[in-house]
Amino acid sequence: MFYLPRKNRGQEAAADLAILFDANGWQVEMEGPGLRPGPDLEIKRGSRRLTVEIKAPAEGRVDRVIPLLAQAILQAQTYANATPGAQPLAVIYLEDASDTLIGQVGYFVDNYASGTAIGLVTKSGVRYFRDPGLELEALNAAPPAPSRRRTSSVGAQVNLFSDLNQWMLKVLLAPDLPPELLKAPRDQFRTGAEFAQAAGVSTMSASRLLQQLRLEGHLDESSLTLRLVRREELLRRWQAASMKSPIQMRMRFVLKASVEKQLHQLLLSDPTQICLGLFSAASALRLGHVSGVPPHVYVPKISRLEDRTWRGLVAMPGGTPDLIVREAASPQSTFRGAVMRNGVACADVIQTWLDVANHPTRGEEQAALIYNQVLRPHLLDGTC
Repeated sequence: MFYLPRKNRGQEAAADLAILFDANGWQVEMEGPGLRPGPDLEIKRGSRRLTVEIKAPAEGRVDRVIPLLAQAILQAQTYANATPGAQPLAVIYLEDASDTLIGQVGYFVDNYASGTAIGLVTKSGVRYFRDPGLELEALNAAPPAPSRRRTSSVGAQVNLFSDLNQWMLKVLLAPDLPPELLKAPRDQFRTGAEFAQAAGVSTMSASRLLQQLRLEGHLDESSLTLRLVRREELLRRWQAASMKSPIQMRMRFVLKASVEKQLHQLLLSDPTQICLGLFSAASALRLGHVSGVPPHVYVPKISRLEDRTWRGLVAMPGGTPDLIVREAASPQSTFRGAVMRNGVACADVIQTWLDVANHPTRGEEQAALIYNQVLRPHLLDGTC
């Protein structure tokens, strides 16, 4: 355990952060008074060790916070260099933080300290961490709703990459992508209500996503319309969040007729609930790079394979299957964004990029091709 009397703002900040890290599985060491100069905290989890330098200004003004953040980064880096295997973490501790301040912190880190973990933590419940290792970003939290009381010292964050949020992210990115690669509205939205209506979601769902994007510095505060920024980081985090073990079945057709024709008929049976995915989708989008992999077909739920649409198929545990039926991890995002190619539904380019990346058969190569040929030139070039 750790203990430090709360005599001033710095000590209070260190104590509160120690409680936060301890509650989230980090082993915490606190610098005692009178010892040699060193970090305010050292935290460890697994093989990772961080030296933490904390600044606690009385005001959350940008012109005060950014210089102190820069100083904290330099000090944390110095302490990390003196500790074998350690990495730096600079934290600003405030009473509260505006969306503008959070955006400015994100901008500063992107341009001057992208390789260093930073955090902005407030008494009001806002927490904004940027971590090259991604671990600390699980602590991010929006401010609690005024009408609700927080029941825990550790606030819940909005999951940017829930199924519905992934669909809404596609809607925000759609204007920059060719329509044949993603099916989504391509309007510019000035308000959350306009965005919600176009995306076909509730105003509350859209508002929660936009609030979290703004909190994490992914909305352009200077734009008159809703525009995503820091897209490269957003895509990287999105891909990491999508790396889950799939639920799927290897199957073959009962009839000895052409597999290609039977697959085509299967896809035609319900384009809103069945679509091509992974490498087959990449080929349909004219971005194919890997051959010889059985076609993947997405469905919302594997349990639905019991209906008559699937009576011409049987499970095939061994050997080479005619197709692999995979349960979509994010069905709303997958099927809402799907495009029609050659008369059948096909997962959109973002979904295909997300899904192939974790495939053991040259998935990284296919994902890299999609990223370099489509996502980088359309979504990243010319953006901040």
